[in-house]
Amino acid sequence: MGGRTLRNLTHFLLLDVARHGQCLTTGGSSPSPGRKVPRTGLLRQQSPQWHCSEDSPACRSNQQGKTLRQRDLDLHTEDIMGAWGHEPFSNDHAMDWLHEMLDAEDDEPLIEALGEIAGAEPDEYLDADLGSIALAAAALIAALGGSALTQLPEALVEWIDDQDGEVITELYEKHAPVARAAVVRVRVNSELAELWEESDDARAWLQSLDELEAALSRAE
Repeated sequence: MGGRTLRNLTHFLLLDVARHGQCLTTGGSSPSPGRKVPRTGLLRQQSPQWHCSEDSPACRSNQQGKTLRQRDLDLHTEDIMGAWGHEPFSNDHAMDWLHEMLDAEDDEPLIEALGEIAGAEPDEYLDADLGSIALAAAALIAALGGSALTQLPEALVEWIDDQDGEVITELYEKHAPVARAAVVRVRVNSELAELWEESDDARAWLQSLDELEAALSRAE
């Protein structure tokens, strides 16, 4: 497993442990009773208020008053942001989703990646992987609209070249408004925004969101 992938996996495992106050294994055991397992690209219904038992270590504060989850964000923000770039396709979650999208027979991956996030309630918390996937989907739509926002993966460029012009126009007009709403939603309240806020490249990431929103606005 590559260094970047390992750092990303370690980060999300630690965040999950902190949220749920449970131990995770990498074996084939079943999930703990009552625990929902999120599907990639779908919004996990989760409040920003983390509820767990009083004796759970994830809910015990250290001497500075920070929960383990807050300390984990402090410790790992530098690692994960160092492993990721600020462009939409420069992380493993985005690229995994892109491969799924390019292999699909319809636009269901786009609907799944964008729809529920764009329609999420303001107080619903978006995990970083879901935010990354939504931004990748939005960047794909922006590219269909003719915007060269970033260095696109070669596979995506070839896929766009293979599409009929009418199909491209239809996909852009259908998905651009919800894609823009998804970008705004990730910016406003998400784990991804929380992580980037602590990064030296926060300004570059926010600028990439500005460019995405502008590219998607002309469909409105």
